[in-house]
Amino acid sequence: MQGDALVLQVIRKDGQIIASTELVLKNGTKGKEINDQEEAWASGTVIQKNLRSQGIGELCAAAQEKVAKEAGRIAIRTAIWNDNYSSMRLRMRSGYRLVGEGTYKTIDPKKPDCRYRKDLTEEPPIAKRTTQEIRQHLNTERQAGHLPVVNTVDTNSPDQILIDPTNTASMNQALEQNYVGVYLLVPKDVPGDEEIDKNFVVFIKTEKLPENQ
Repeated sequence: MQGDALVLQVIRKDGQIIASTELVLKNGTKGKEINDQEEAWASGTVIQKNLRSQGIGELCAAAQEKVAKEAGRIAIRTAIWNDNYSSMRLRMRSGYRLVGEGTYKTIDPKKPDCRYRKDLTEEPPIAKRTTQEIRQHLNTERQAGHLPVVNTVDTNSPDQILIDPTNTASMNQALEQNYVGVYLLVPKDVPGDEEIDKNFVVFIKTEKLPENQ
């Protein structure tokens, strides 16, 4: 289903709808604030519970990007609650960057979320790398001491850091210091690393983003 303001897409299996996804194209639609000459907003994806973690989320994200590009948009934005790890990982794995923090005011004004943006004019190299390649890079950086876990962020912090996504104070400090979130690291990415006992966002100083991120 497509309109000037909102596009709804569905994925079917054996004639049954198993997933749906929405894309906002007009500022103000569903309360989303966008520059509707340049941006689109990925407003929602729902996947049948027993079919999750089977690549359907990736199909939905790709479908949203295709519609956004066809509509002439150069970027796509979204917001995800900071404890929705599967969605956070999916978006950043496909090239979205964590660029802000806020709240879903119309849903739960006390629950923080993370704001993401993807540049659609060029596919980020991270989206082209295999999971194994990313894990090798993360392990190398951790072993070299270049990717420390931090609880506070200031001008003396390293260029690459790990922050607990539920630590909103540290997340905001990083964003204020011109860091950008590029990946959600989970314990299985760095097996044997005893310090990584939960999920962390990989933040990198904007001006230090390497070609492979």
